[in-house]
Amino acid sequence: IFSSDYQWHTIAKVWRTPILGELSWLLFTQASFVAVMQQQNPRLTKAQIVDIYGRITPAMQRMVLRFYRAADTDKFQGWEDELAVVLQEKSALVLWGDRDPYIPVRFADSFGAQQVKHRPDGGHWLMLEAPAWVAEELTNLFIAAPFP
Repeated sequence: IFSSDYQWHTIAKVWRTPILGELSWLLFTQASFVAVMQQQNPRLTKAQIVDIYGRITPAMQRMVLRFYRAADTDKFQGWEDELAVVLQEKSALVLWGDRDPYIPVRFADSFGAQQVKHRPDGGHWLMLEAPAWVAEELTNLFIAAPFP
């Protein structure tokens, strides 16, 4: 998340740690991945979680580690204000699952977007948990957005 106030969730702390992050991916069997995801994301079906696991490639694992290790939240100071300016000038929509286990709901409004839509029963994976709602909100955004 693009905020200097964000505190990393547990698995992010693991991924940010050299060697430990690599080991975590080696230990993530399909069974352990499904168990963790079901516990943290109860609105996802087992089939969805198995599908997510099947899409995780070694290249993706390396990218995740690089991303988390490069994203030092203290480096976001100053840039947050720039992002807020851009989002005030553009049609921006934040769709937020209020039950996201990784990012607290207080961050939903922190981007400065013109529209913030909350899904009280939604989690981190809104596009899988409530695809019709996400599609409807995006359609409404695109219909209302001025054509360049």
